[in-house]
Amino acid sequence: MENIAKNKIIEFKLLDIISIRLINPSEADVKVITKKFEIVPQVLANEPDIVITYVKKLDLSGLTHIGLNTAAYSKDGFYILSNGKENVKVKVPIVDIGRSKLNMVCESGSPDIPALNYIINFTLIGKDLLPLHATAFRYNDVGAVVMGWSKGGKTESLFSFMNHGAEFLSDEVAVVSSDGKEVLGMRIPICVWEWQFKEIHSFMPKVSLQKKLIMKGIHVVKTLNKIFHIQIINKTIPVLDSQLNIKALPTKLFKQERIISRMNLDVIILAMSHDSNEIIVEPISDDEVIDRMINSQEYELEYFFRYYKMFKYAFPYHLNEFLENIKSVQYALMKKLLEGKKAFVVKHPYPVSFEELFDKMKPIFGETEIKESAGKTKNQEKLEVK
Repeated sequence: MENIAKNKIIEFKLLDIISIRLINPSEADVKVITKKFEIVPQVLANEPDIVITYVKKLDLSGLTHIGLNTAAYSKDGFYILSNGKENVKVKVPIVDIGRSKLNMVCESGSPDIPALNYIINFTLIGKDLLPLHATAFRYNDVGAVVMGWSKGGKTESLFSFMNHGAEFLSDEVAVVSSDGKEVLGMRIPICVWEWQFKEIHSFMPKVSLQKKLIMKGIHVVKTLNKIFHIQIINKTIPVLDSQLNIKALPTKLFKQERIISRMNLDVIILAMSHDSNEIIVEPISDDEVIDRMINSQEYELEYFFRYYKMFKYAFPYHLNEFLENIKSVQYALMKKLLEGKKAFVVKHPYPVSFEELFDKMKPIFGETEIKESAGKTKNQEKLEVK
């Protein structure tokens, strides 16, 4: 039996849309949620979409394991035991995802709830909203959503414009309203890479001494490896490189008056890196953005679908039809909500100069003319994006 205490309830409202109720959380459990989404508790006026009940200890006896300390199941349900980095213990009713209410059970003290971000996104989709793997900001009264694959330049575009007074809405996840007119911002920590530090001196967060020493140590190891070519170190270089960043909440990067919660959706941008030193900005069709991004959206779900496949292994006769059809559902939403939007592609070297990227992208926001990469005018009249 799960050891459940009595009736301590903490509630949240995310994006003024998703209602979350925590039952019997510790202070540390509440902090996991508030830090994860930069939200504060409030009393709900309606029934929650997601309920997370915390227990002192989950009863894991009699479970059948899938993988080594990754997931497990019993006739009582499906359990996630690891998020790949830290041990977590949470019971997730995957068969209920996409329905009106979902009840999870989590062991108190777990450092994270690895499925929660995805469950929130699926809940949004169930309400006909579209969560996009994208950055969103407003500049010159133009609301822009920048999409693309990892290392495509989404955050670089955001930082480039924040250097010039833009307003921040979100990084990583932007949510398009059910009528396609607005975008809502999900406030989650932003990953800032070491090479970007010098590009954002005006809002660069403080780096702890411990992180500075780690980064310095990584560079020492990489320098020694260039000299001695040690095979075992060669294999660890990608892992070491992945540590050359810090994660900071938006309020630690930007002034409060430059953080907004929603904006009009005026333009969509597809950002890509390429093997040229030239930055190219040109109009494309909204269909091309949608057709490319549906695959990026699918890729972003791969982490969660590892667990879903484990669930299907455990319960082969209990498929979740919502999850089985999620790609077609997302595609239909993208066609409905993004069709007809002004769309552009931005191709750039990586890493890229933020100042040069800003200068090239600025015409999208109605300040100057869009020009061909060779310097010829592409549009003879001032670009209208509002």
